[in-house]
Amino acid sequence: MRRAKCSDAATIARALRIAFAEFEHLYTPAAFAATCPGSEEIEQRIREGPVWIALRDEGIIGTVSADARGRTLYIRGMAVVPGARGLGWAGVLLDQIECYARAAGFPMLELRTTPFLTTAIALYERAGFRRTDTGPPDHFGTPTFTMTKNLENRAMPTTKSHFSLVAETAPPEPEIAHQHFISKLELETDPSDVHFDMERGANGFVVVDARSVEAYARRHIPGAINLPSRSINAESAAVLPKDKVVVTYCWGPGCNASTKAAARLSKLGFRVKELIGGIEYWEKEGYAVEGTQPPDERLHG
Repeated sequence: MRRAKCSDAATIARALRIAFAEFEHLYTPAAFAATCPGSEEIEQRIREGPVWIALRDEGIIGTVSADARGRTLYIRGMAVVPGARGLGWAGVLLDQIECYARAAGFPMLELRTTPFLTTAIALYERAGFRRTDTGPPDHFGTPTFTMTKNLENRAMPTTKSHFSLVAETAPPEPEIAHQHFISKLELETDPSDVHFDMERGANGFVVVDARSVEAYARRHIPGAINLPSRSINAESAAVLPKDKVVVTYCWGPGCNASTKAAARLSKLGFRVKELIGGIEYWEKEGYAVEGTQPPDERLHG
């Protein structure tokens, strides 16, 4: 199960046609066309709101989408292909929608169906949907009715669900993930690694404090060179050795001066890494600092 991408639109459209083919004779032509839209409309739905697909052997076996209509989340385009029915996928798709609705704060789910989709109606009723008198009685000449489910003051079902907020966006293939994380390590280091190297006298890098002169004077990492990010140019960076890695830092996660400094220094030909967490997390690790500010005073303010 994953969120659909625009490139999935044609396959989703084909899955809808396969799922509803046996009922086509019960729809008017216009209603069937609306129930099984083409790839262009499916792609528009993907751009407008969430669309999920269930996969087996890399093929789409089910789909559902949602459309926010005020405080109600409207369910549309739900289907499971015949070869995958009876395996619980329809319930998984409904769980997916309900979890999304609850996480987004929608108090109501709504859908429209037709009287001849008896298996689907039974599923909706088991899931807590109830018929209402609201909504149009037909859709392009095919009879319909509306079903809703109130999510307020109602706990999620205790039955095991396949839905996962963690896995909603699928992780990449291992090779892609490996390259991503290696790239992060190429560009970042952390306080523990820098302190470890300093303690054992490693001299393959220099540390640059990218904050202001005043902030550096109050407190900085021992041995750090102060180069405020906005002042970095070929002249000011001449104090740095080109044969060593430059490690930049600033206040902490809420500060990007170290990123700006790293960008400028790398453009000047330096090999650069950024110290994640900045001086804030350096101190949280309990490592020593230098400067005019007493160590027991707060770093900020």
